[in-house]
Amino acid sequence: MLHRIAIALVMLVLASYFDIKSREVQDKFWIPFTIVGIILTVYDFYVGTPGFNLIELILAIGLTSVLAWGAYFLRLYGGADAKAISALSVIFPIYETSSFHRLGALTTLTNSILLTALLPAALIILNLIKLSRGEKIFQGFEEESRFAKFKAMFLGLRRKEAGKYDFSMENSAEGRRRFQFSLGKIDEDFATGRDIWVTPGIPLLVFVLLGFIITLGYGDILFPIVSFFFRLFYRT
Repeated sequence: MLHRIAIALVMLVLASYFDIKSREVQDKFWIPFTIVGIILTVYDFYVGTPGFNLIELILAIGLTSVLAWGAYFLRLYGGADAKAISALSVIFPIYETSSFHRLGALTTLTNSILLTALLPAALIILNLIKLSRGEKIFQGFEEESRFAKFKAMFLGLRRKEAGKYDFSMENSAEGRRRFQFSLGKIDEDFATGRDIWVTPGIPLLVFVLLGFIITLGYGDILFPIVSFFFRLFYRT
């Protein structure tokens, strides 16, 4: 298992570096790691390595890949993130943790999704700090509803100048500035301009790496959360 962990770490660390540097990872990057993962998994299944049974391997690779690509087609993240999870599913298919299952890459996927949920919390804290300082972050958006403004605080922030990897969160209609929300920004061009509301382009592969590290050191973040609500419901 240590050799699988080492291969997965090398892959995710390098991918995170490229994601931070350019927000892009070439398709060919994943090929050698996926091939090595397939060879290792076929070998472990062939020699009868404990835990590598056919049903769990089908779930570990098939189910995890379907969920990973499903999130991509829902525009929740980019293709590189789906490829990372798919490659990880053959490199790191089975891993014993305190969870509902032993599907290593699936645990990494759910961990990384839960970690990205911290981003809206960080954004609203930043926006509340701006408001507390008296910054007029909604100037020019007076006609937008309170709900739209509240939503904007979770999804982005107003910058004096768009960053290199920011996506625009506004447009102009009839000379009026309006918020423009979309489920995913993976196919959009990066924003340009000054004094603009943007959604930061986050290197999500870093969260996949962190989710993997948490899988190794702690396990499944989702398990205690679901267990808590299950016990709460069962008691009532």
